[in-house]
Amino acid sequence: PFFIIICTVLVTFTVALMIGLVGFSPKVPGFWLAFIAINLLFTCVAEEAFFRGVLQTKLSQLITVKRLAI
Repeated sequence: PFFIIICTVLVTFTVALMIGLVGFSPKVPGFWLAFIAINLLFTCVAEEAFFRGVLQTKLSQLITVKRLAI
């Protein structure tokens, strides 16, 4: 069933593109530089802090030298 759904979507998009119902027109918004800066400064830093502060600390407590030796 999943394969049929994927094929149906791909065929539908391909036919719509070929007969001109839809078109590919990528655009860059005027605020792209601000978006990149905010994404780098806030999102990436928050993800890194979460990983290093929470996940890595918990994993290092769970995976000890004794467990690795076993």
